[in-house]
Amino acid sequence: MERVHEEVCSIAHAGLSVINAIPAGIGSTVAISLEAKACVAQGSHEKQGALIEAVMDHFCNITGMDFNITIESQIPQGSGLKSSSAVTVAAIASLSRITGISVYPPALSSEISRKTGLSVTGAFDDAVSAYHGGCFLTDNYGMKIHKRLDFPDDIVFLISVVGKRPVERLTSLAELRDAYGGIVELASNGDVLQAMNLNGHMIARKLGYDMDYIARIDSAHPVASGVSGNGPAVFAAFHDGDEGPAYDIMSDSDKVIVARAVGYESDS
Repeated sequence: MERVHEEVCSIAHAGLSVINAIPAGIGSTVAISLEAKACVAQGSHEKQGALIEAVMDHFCNITGMDFNITIESQIPQGSGLKSSSAVTVAAIASLSRITGISVYPPALSSEISRKTGLSVTGAFDDAVSAYHGGCFLTDNYGMKIHKRLDFPDDIVFLISVVGKRPVERLTSLAELRDAYGGIVELASNGDVLQAMNLNGHMIARKLGYDMDYIARIDSAHPVASGVSGNGPAVFAAFHDGDEGPAYDIMSDSDKVIVARAVGYESDS
């Protein structure tokens, strides 16, 4: 491979869970308007986190070269807003472009996430939406996209990241497997907001989150609410213009992030 001088940058998106993939291996995430950017240039690099180091190793082992990577992210880490997937996908996309090595970034992100033990399922659903935008239904263990889901374009999300993730083991979510057949069917049939709402509440209860806080948010009549991912981010979804009362409720506890769904882009 010839020496590369230019810097290459790629952007990926945060996301909110429609279906948590741990219970049944089927997941769905909607991309939202918080971004992570990864810029890559040839040269020595400073030590990064385990996930990015694993990504760098993948490309360095193939090319025999080292690359410097700079990450800029608007996404709170460890919150359930898919920060790891967004950062990893952006890094892979940039490294793929600068090296000319053809990969599908969501698949490599999922593979590396599982190998490093940083995701139970590999988070293929998160990675696909981070890369393409939009909302998808995926088989996370098989790394297959079942279908792209239509998500309403007039939805405003209010997000509050309060406290820490409870100590309840994430593997306990597998106990919800039977209940998730109906949630997957709802999403597959187009009722993504109802699926998102059921998922958000079910995960919150199972992991021991404060349901009183979610009930206060629900008093403002969101079309969906609950915990995203495994938390601790709590979200509420509203049709544009209806979010005011919930903003007041949520801002009493912490800073509120306002975001919108990001549409599907066929060629990321």
